[in-house]
Amino acid sequence: MKKLTVAILIFAVVVSMSFGAVSKLAAPYIESFRKGPFTIGASISSEGMKFDSLMYHDGKDFAIEMMSNGMLFSRTVHKGGETYS
Repeated sequence: MKKLTVAILIFAVVVSMSFGAVSKLAAPYIESFRKGPFTIGASISSEGMKFDSLMYHDGKDFAIEMMSNGMLFSRTVHKGGETYS
């Protein structure tokens, strides 16, 4: 009986993965890679890795970020919070 149950579960997982049901339920994993003043943001999902953003931070109070859709943000960090433009 146990072997039959395990076989049915394995079959169900294989069938659902072939239709993409499992991959659609899994949320993408967001990762950032930092090298010196640059940070690369990427999302990792079942479809592979996708570039999200590139950020430069001077280590003090200024940062500029370019998103994958071409939008560009700059921000200044000060005692009251952050200012975006």
